[in-house]
Amino acid sequence: MRIITPALVVAAVALGAAANATTQLKFTGMQLANANSATIKVMPKAPVNVKVGALLFTNGSATLKTYCADATSFLDHSFHGYSSLTLSQNGNTNQAKAARIIAKYFDTATSKDQQAGLQLAIWSALYNGGTAFSAVGPTFKAWNVNSSSLNYAAQYFGAANQGASLNKVVTFYQTSAQGGQSQLTVSTVPEPMSMAALGLGLVGLVRRRRNAR
Repeated sequence: MRIITPALVVAAVALGAAANATTQLKFTGMQLANANSATIKVMPKAPVNVKVGALLFTNGSATLKTYCADATSFLDHSFHGYSSLTLSQNGNTNQAKAARIIAKYFDTATSKDQQAGLQLAIWSALYNGGTAFSAVGPTFKAWNVNSSSLNYAAQYFGAANQGASLNKVVTFYQTSAQGGQSQLTVSTVPEPMSMAALGLGLVGLVRRRRNAR
């Protein structure tokens, strides 16, 4: 499976910024076939049993890894229109808290318990807010979840109280009436040392071209 998250994200953001255009995306399944399950409730909705972890979408040529940002909508396996927006990590809003959480742990949550914990932490930030993870909050509740996933959720929520990450967080918000579900993903920014190495490489390339002339 070919996952090209940064390229797809950058292209979609450029489209959204240029003319509020939509990107056609289709849900293809969970990233992990053995993803954990949970029972969740977002007030005033009824409880539902769901898979919790990283999701995969396609635009027809590349695959995008995401986490759900809308626990009240159901996904189908058809193409739907999505608009994209870079999500601010600054401030004390619930969205900013969720953005800081996913920006920090998007790449390191790889096991099924870690991915379930990251998804639960994101939902807790979006719906309950606060300074700590809660599976029994006023708006979002979760149960039938193993203790390992809950421990990861509590750990990951700590990022909500920290500073912004260099990683860019993008939200794809669904513009279809049904079958779509807003998502969060991350476009990783190279670390400073990697940027420095890239800069040195470009300088060397320019010098070689000048010498060739």
